Amino acid sequence: MTGKARNQEINRQLDELYQSATEEFLWEYRRAFPNDPAPPSRLNRFGIIDTQRYDAASGLLIICQETRGWDNRDFGEDRLLRECLGAIAREGLFPEARPSALMWYNLGRWLTLIEDPQRDLPRLAREKGSVLPALGKAAFTNLNKVRGGSAPRGAYWKLTYTGAAKRTLQKELEILCPRHVLLCGTQWPFVNLVPEFDRSKTLTMDHPGARKGIAQMLERLRAQL
Repeated sequence: MTGKARNQEINRQLDELYQSATEEFLWEYRRAFPNDPAPPSRLNRFGIIDTQRYDAASGLLIICQETRGWDNRDFGEDRLLRECLGAIAREGLFPEARPSALMWYNLGRWLTLIEDPQRDLPRLAREKGSVLPALGKAAFTNLNKVRGGSAPRGAYWKLTYTGAAKRTLQKELEILCPRHVLLCGTQWPFVNLVPEFDRSKTLTMDHPGARKGIAQMLERLRAQL
């Protein structure tokens, strides 16, 4: 099986996983938000961002908390995160992605540094669009598979610690079998959800949208490589 075919098969297995987890995850959502007049009807979609460029044998999985917004119209039009990230990696930021530009630029910088730890950090910190293609070499998921707010708190935070979230994440790790996991502000929930995971395979960073010094964050990442 070629690399692309293997990656497509991995994404197919992930899609089956999200489909099987939908009923339980959305039940937890409705319990957390009993007054939502229009709860979502599906989960978002995650996995390998670019099946042509991801190396499953040495792959890296990015784990964030949740996706801000993502209304029912997005779900209804099959506008899902995995495909949006693929578009960013191939074509750059489209208008709807620009409000989260800092997050995508930082992730691109981090992935570029992981691939080449000897990069000049001050120069890398200034790069923007040139680092976005690096997203295509990673896989991506959120702990909360539905949607979120401006910060992980309250009922959205509780969704992260449900049995549905735990079982789905464990199965994602089994399917992807990543060589490294990049935890983006998700260290403590990750440890609680999968305490048996090999800590030597984890890289721990703040959320990539955090208003912190770009060069300092890069230095923190390089110290872990």
